[in-house]
Amino acid sequence: MNSKISTPSRRTFVGGVAMSTAFLTTPGLFAEELTKTPSMTEGPFYPEKFPRDTDNDLLVINDSITSAVGTIVHLTGKILTPTGKPVRNAVVEAWQVDNKGAYLHKDGDGGKGRDRNFQGFGRFLTNSKGEYYFRTIKPVPYPGRTPHIHFRVVKGKQRLLSTQCFIKGERLNERDGLLRSIRNKKQRDSLIVDFKPLKGSKIGELQANFDMVLSKTPAEPKSKKMKLRKDQNAQWLAPLVENLYVKNFERRLGIITVNPVHGQNEILIVGSEKGIAKAIEIIQNWTA
Repeated sequence: MNSKISTPSRRTFVGGVAMSTAFLTTPGLFAEELTKTPSMTEGPFYPEKFPRDTDNDLLVINDSITSAVGTIVHLTGKILTPTGKPVRNAVVEAWQVDNKGAYLHKDGDGGKGRDRNFQGFGRFLTNSKGEYYFRTIKPVPYPGRTPHIHFRVVKGKQRLLSTQCFIKGERLNERDGLLRSIRNKKQRDSLIVDFKPLKGSKIGELQANFDMVLSKTPAEPKSKKMKLRKDQNAQWLAPLVENLYVKNFERRLGIITVNPVHGQNEILIVGSEKGIAKAIEIIQNWTA
């Protein structure tokens, strides 16, 4: 695992975290100084159907050789409890508009069309230090909103946080009604992130760090790894299983997440015991 942000290859960064956070490396060290990340609306453009690729590289879909258009951003951060302890095995979801201001949603392009090479949505399972990493593009404005990125944090059956992050120095921030509705200045400021040049990049890449502090300490969910056959593809299978489960079983059995295990033809299922069992049943029936 890399110890600093670099300009990684496709294979290197998809499963790795670029660890740029020096603050709060000791759990609880500055617990009294933590500001809880405020919740914000998910808006109407959370994907109604997951893309065929849901990894943490939003610039390239599967193994396509064509990259999305936009300024590349390496986005890192930590998920922390109210006392500053890292939250491991939490699923961080991120979604945003492409360079045209369009979401991955049937109503999300405003008639402009979408960049079909932009994934638009991704997931990352936090490591033992609570860290996550996405490679994406710098968000752009669209009518009525300043540039922002949406986040949802889930652990097992628990939806822990839905929020957004914003660009420091963006003039439209002052006119964004949702951002200005957060009256607590410390909390509002905690959402505004410095997108700064990536040292050593020759193509103008940026780096940004967004730590999220939860309002409560989550319970530890169940998880199970499942090894797939050689002729099965974890990257392809995971979103299909999740879509089918969400459509038919989520209300009764709770939220699950299905994540490819980097470097292995395995998937990691996180959720309730009954939810995991149902996901395994779906996979076995599907791939029999």
